[in-house]
Amino acid sequence: MAVDPAHGHLSGGLGRGPKRHVFQRFRAARTTPDAAVRICSPAMYFVLRYELVDDYLERRTPLRPEHLALARAAVERGELRLGGALAEPADEALLVFRGPDPSAAEAFAHADPYVREGLVRRWTVRPWTVVIGADFAG
Repeated sequence: MAVDPAHGHLSGGLGRGPKRHVFQRFRAARTTPDAAVRICSPAMYFVLRYELVDDYLERRTPLRPEHLALARAAVERGELRLGGALAEPADEALLVFRGPDPSAAEAFAHADPYVREGLVRRWTVRPWTVVIGADFAG
């Protein structure tokens, strides 16, 4: 499959199957030929890990609606795949993002009221090498 720069679309192999899906995503996004290569490459997973303060459960209530609205927006954009606090004890939270780079996870942390208001002691973003699962096409 190649990009036809004159017409801004992918050429070759546009029958049924995964290549057709890539072509439709490319056309819908109206991207440049260089961006087509990024669309064709597999997305990666990134884990945003929060280390939470001891009184996290007591302090989160007034911030939770804003936090969940931020999370829902990330889900709607297709960035956030899973998220939640670990239990017993609730001392960490994990959020799994999918995309070409860690920028969505980092932007989430910077915008999160839990981080802003000090409920998160420390946060990190790490690439996650996924090799099997229902959400993994490889």
